[in-house]
Amino acid sequence: MRKILGSLTIVGAGLALALAPAAAAQAADLPPLAALPSPICNNVVVAGAGGHPVPVPAANSVQRCYMQRGDGKTDTSSLRTMQAAINICYIQKGRLGNMAPLSLASPDTFGPKTEAAVKAVQRWHGITADGGWGPQTRSVMQWPDNDTLACRTVPLS
Repeated sequence: MRKILGSLTIVGAGLALALAPAAAAQAADLPPLAALPSPICNNVVVAGAGGHPVPVPAANSVQRCYMQRGDGKTDTSSLRTMQAAINICYIQKGRLGNMAPLSLASPDTFGPKTEAAVKAVQRWHGITADGGWGPQTRSVMQWPDNDTLACRTVPLS
């Protein structure tokens, strides 16, 4: 029994040492997160644009909120609303070249594909392409309305 436990301890330690460089390398691929301004997007509100209801991310009822890659705090409905708008108003319309549509199924985090899409939208609109989503990106981005899926710019409220 002691030999088995000793062997498991050695194997476990070896496995931890073997995995440590991979974990460090993966962490090195991610840039350090800048402090995310407040508030973090935590729900979706329906704004009006030309008499049409348009869902947009918000923090409670405030539309000036923030999301960024790796923040781990962004609400799924906020993130999915933003990703769906990028798919409908930019990717499907060919505005971002041959970029593949963002997956709305999984994972429910702001990952590298969403960051790349946000940067592409920011470049398309001629604003700083930092990949973070906040009031500046929100104010220039187009959103599909609930009635016709026509893409509209929605004023911040």
